[in-house]
Amino acid sequence: MRDHKSTNAYAGPMTERILIPFDGEGAGVEELTWGQHHIWLEMEKAGSSLSMGATRVLTDPTTIEQLTDELRFYMCRYAAMRTRLLFAEGRPPRQVVAGSGEVAVEVVEAGDEDPAKIADAVAVRDRDTVFDYAHEWPVRMAVVCRHGVPTHMVMTLCHLVTDVAGAMVMFNDFMGRDPVTGLARTPAAIQPAELARRQRTDPERRRSEISLQYWEEQIRAMPTRRFTEPAEKPETRYWQCWFTSPALRLALGATADRTGADTTTVLLAAFSVAMVRVTGNDPAVMRLVASNRFRPGFTDVVAPMSQFGLCVVDVAGLPFDQVVRRARGRSMTANKHAYYDMHRLAAVLRAVAVDRGEEVDLSVYFNDRRIEQQLPPEAPTEEALRAARASTTVRWERQNRLSGPALMLHVNDADGAVVIFAEVDAHRVAHGDVEAILRAMEDLVTGDAGSEP
Repeated sequence: MRDHKSTNAYAGPMTERILIPFDGEGAGVEELTWGQHHIWLEMEKAGSSLSMGATRVLTDPTTIEQLTDELRFYMCRYAAMRTRLLFAEGRPPRQVVAGSGEVAVEVVEAGDEDPAKIADAVAVRDRDTVFDYAHEWPVRMAVVCRHGVPTHMVMTLCHLVTDVAGAMVMFNDFMGRDPVTGLARTPAAIQPAELARRQRTDPERRRSEISLQYWEEQIRAMPTRRFTEPAEKPETRYWQCWFTSPALRLALGATADRTGADTTTVLLAAFSVAMVRVTGNDPAVMRLVASNRFRPGFTDVVAPMSQFGLCVVDVAGLPFDQVVRRARGRSMTANKHAYYDMHRLAAVLRAVAVDRGEEVDLSVYFNDRRIEQQLPPEAPTEEALRAARASTTVRWERQNRLSGPALMLHVNDADGAVVIFAEVDAHRVAHGDVEAILRAMEDLVTGDAGSEP
């Protein structure tokens, strides 16, 4: 089924919309899962759908029908792909799963223009355009063609659908489907609406309360503040910082090998020590983005499965290698207690704030998003480290948002470097303090700052 053609303003080529019918099980209205509620709150704070996107270069001959069949597979098999939100005054949004419908695929004809550039423009547009949660399916797909031949497929998912691990589950299911029937070879894992119902049962409520007891104990014992507010507050409040460090990538594997930890733990320990050094506040307190996929039956769930874990690391007076070992235990505890009812957490935070007479600052976050976390264990030469450290770059940009964390570090892969992307509230943390923290992390991992925090 095809819609009328239209001219697309972002690049100029003609576009066509193809409507793909789908049907699937599990239609109905249900509360959000704890993971959906978590990501919805983050989306609200960011004013963004926090969309995930992927552009596939089609090197083998591929038809539009083959690509639309892939989208139909996802829509039929995964209830999250057929889910919109229902809003009612005075209550949190609920998920509405459709049993059938049609989803649009945009076909963009590049003509004599560079299809790669057009695919990039489509990807940026679809990623940056907020979804209409009540009326739009949480997926956008476009096929870019050159003279009628598909060259690129662009797919964008609203973060309410799933996380990166869940997106890979969908793709692997599609690639492993039965070639004769086109169906998946195994039943899908628990769907979000069913998971939401399970989370109201007594066993799951008890798990939630155990996690919340840990949160409350930690919050009641910690200092209230993480930072001293900057003396001067810039007109632009929210910023992004990219710290690109070839030296971190060069030394990280060897430091992990020496300490017997994984590279994520090494970076977490370095962040903890750097925070204490720069702020003077010990322990270091941060929320970790923790996946709950290690729990039984959750590995292949297509839904957001991450929530924040609360990590508290005492570092004063300890050699860095010992901080790494401590951070490993603290992060495991944080991940263990990162599965809970978001409504109940809000109630716990309110109760503690009333008792203490002020809110405890929990606005520091750490999120390791790297895919390649296993790095070579060989220690680099001092010469190589010096050269790599000289190549470290720092770049700042203003961020257009209404609210945000005081400091959130996202660790990313890059070609020959580790990139730490920081989101910063400049009214709560000075630019100079952020750069000092990032430089200290690099020093610690590369062994340039001595052994004492």
